[in-house]
Amino acid sequence: MALRACLRRRLWARHAFPVRPMCTAPTDAIEMPGKSEESSAAPAEDGRSPELVFASAMFHSSTNWTLRALVEDFCSLLEGKKLMNKLGLRYLRKSGLRQAILGGKREYPLILEKESKIGRKPVPVPKGVTVKIDGQLVEVTGPLGSLSWTFRDEVRITLENDTLILKRVMETKKSRAMHGLSRQLLSNMVVGVSQGFEKKLIMVGVGYRAVVQGNKLLLNIGFKMPEVVAIPDGITAVVEENTKITVSGRDNVLLGNFAALVRSKRKPEPYKGKGIRYADEKVRRKETKKDKKKK
Repeated sequence: MALRACLRRRLWARHAFPVRPMCTAPTDAIEMPGKSEESSAAPAEDGRSPELVFASAMFHSSTNWTLRALVEDFCSLLEGKKLMNKLGLRYLRKSGLRQAILGGKREYPLILEKESKIGRKPVPVPKGVTVKIDGQLVEVTGPLGSLSWTFRDEVRITLENDTLILKRVMETKKSRAMHGLSRQLLSNMVVGVSQGFEKKLIMVGVGYRAVVQGNKLLLNIGFKMPEVVAIPDGITAVVEENTKITVSGRDNVLLGNFAALVRSKRKPEPYKGKGIRYADEKVRRKETKKDKKKK
């Protein structure tokens, strides 16, 4: 990836700037626009602005590829091209190179960030599901019940043509993280009230068995007394063949926490594989001392 990016920069630089002799003068010796009377002069003969001429000179005079990449990014901004080099833009803001080239002006915005791959995906609303948005509070109602969640202020949620769209309000590290998370939580709410979620657990061990009594799940997992786990509202637990537990519900967060709580009562151990595990979980096994001696 690094080599591909380097080649792309070199090809772009050759296309953007005509081939001319390399300047041997140091970068500090180049006169910056905004600090002299020549900076307000007319554009160059080839139609480039004084800022672009200065950036081109810096590009050809520098032997540091990092600085050349930054100047290339700045030239792209001057030419009105969209650029998504977050590392370069962040360094350009901190280094003060932007103020030096622009002469202290703030005419060109440098906040150009990529959208979250998950957050930019719209959330379709199926038939039979209604969504009510009140500021940051979102309430979703469907055949299996209703769910509500208060989202953070970093995102805004809108309903357009039976589709939920999430947008970031600010460009910060926290808002970028909340963008994808909020979209996934909202999608889980829509799927939960329309289809529901389900998790399956398996008990492995001699004499292990589970029984549902009312709103309690009794687990016989090798201890003197059975472990009792309360089943929360909105969660349904079904036991098949004494060792297969199926839990279902509309709230994916509550369902995941309950399944993790049941598994934590007897986590699978690596030697014999005894314990409670998810149906699709793969337990890494270790060989015992007897197995090592046999070898």
